[in-house]
Amino acid sequence: MPYVQFSETGLPMNASSRPRAGFHQLPEGVPAKEAMLDDAGDVVRRPSLPVARFIEPDVMVPPCPVGTVVTVFDKAIGEVIFAHTTEVEGWTQTLHIAEVGAFEVSIVPPMPWMGETFVVEVTA
Repeated sequence: MPYVQFSETGLPMNASSRPRAGFHQLPEGVPAKEAMLDDAGDVVRRPSLPVARFIEPDVMVPPCPVGTVVTVFDKAIGEVIFAHTTEVEGWTQTLHIAEVGAFEVSIVPPMPWMGETFVVEVTA
């Protein structure tokens, strides 16, 4: 079972395959990058957003906490075609991608939330 040392903010800093001073044992099935210390000092899985959905040519962004950065990057031209930082709790949006090609979508919420980045292909 792996062990992790956490920063002062409660996020993982270092990992070890054996017990060491200042390290906490990870719960079964929780990878180090998904772990955090809660207010009680227990190791728990970081919260995550519901998964975004892609139904060509639309990306449905799930409800996000304030401070989430949402971007769409056009891989063919190398430019960001959409960027938004949420200012309202629970912000959600359907993003319509009007061009054909590959696009990288990033949804990066503030800590301790876990975000996601994925590529979508628009063909028509």
